[in-house]
Amino acid sequence: MENMEPWTAFRARLSTELPNYKTGETYSSADGGPRCVVYPPRESWSPQANWEVVGCVSLLAPVYFVYGVEYDYVDGRTQNHKASFGPPPPNMIGPTQVVARAIEEIFGFSALSREQAETPVPLYAGLLEPPETTLFHTLFTSAPSSVP
Repeated sequence: MENMEPWTAFRARLSTELPNYKTGETYSSADGGPRCVVYPPRESWSPQANWEVVGCVSLLAPVYFVYGVEYDYVDGRTQNHKASFGPPPPNMIGPTQVVARAIEEIFGFSALSREQAETPVPLYAGLLEPPETTLFHTLFTSAPSSVP
């Protein structure tokens, strides 16, 4: 992404539309595109079953995917991170919709369905190799549960 203006506009929009949430990003040269993470307010964290929203856009195709990362919050630390491609919990439906709508409006990208994302591909992605590699891994990241 030589032109970071759309990404900057996307991040600014999330800050405006989700003022009580923190956002972060990861932009690894090993990934197929940048990812933005929306964290729920810390006061809502519980010892188990927390969920962050992750929105990612691909540099390889005009598609995006929104998923979650589940984690536990124990002794002041998050742990046991696990990517979740299923529906968000009720408290994260709104932020998930905001992320998807902002990507569509700012980037003009289309959503990749869960079925498409989980399609096996005969490619290597990071440390993943066939048959474990999916279209998601090649378009976005081979480490979906690793977020800042």
